[in-house]
Amino acid sequence: MTGREKEGVEYGVYKVVKGRNNKDGERGDSKWGDCYPSGEVSGATDGSQVLVAFSSSLVDLNRRLISKGEVVGMEAFRPNVVLEGGRAWDEDRVRAVKFKRAVLRGRKLCHRCVMCTVDRGKGEWGGFRKGFEPLKTMRGFRCAKDERYGDSPIFGLNAAGEGKISVEDGICLGILGRGSNLGITNIADGYK
Repeated sequence: MTGREKEGVEYGVYKVVKGRNNKDGERGDSKWGDCYPSGEVSGATDGSQVLVAFSSSLVDLNRRLISKGEVVGMEAFRPNVVLEGGRAWDEDRVRAVKFKRAVLRGRKLCHRCVMCTVDRGKGEWGGFRKGFEPLKTMRGFRCAKDERYGDSPIFGLNAAGEGKISVEDGICLGILGRGSNLGITNIADGYK
């Protein structure tokens, strides 16, 4: 096989949440401007048109957290689209996700802030009381070498695209790329 589209992975579409309209924003910024090709617009590169998360990544993270007496739900990461199937941390290698009537292209990996420590059900910030989980655990294996990510661990894929996505789509296809990064952002050789 040659080219960028090496192989495909089928995912089950399990959750779709309506995203916000970023058409009035500027194209990227000085830190992440190279993530978006010419003509594509996002209101904020850290809040791309769509945040895609992979359920298998959450399963792996919770496997690591359970020994500490913690688990986290997908809602902590606030994705617009959650995909079932594939391998843990597919966000590192999926370049695009094709649906029946839409395509999402990965623009950058999503680096996580302290908001994923908030218990949304109780409205309580986890922070110091919970030892900054799941951030602390993810910092042990999900921090990119690219200095733009700093010490923020990665969970999910910031994406942009066109078309309509629906839970009724049932199955979508993840188009994989070579290596463990998004070629367009060249985020170095992997993780610290």
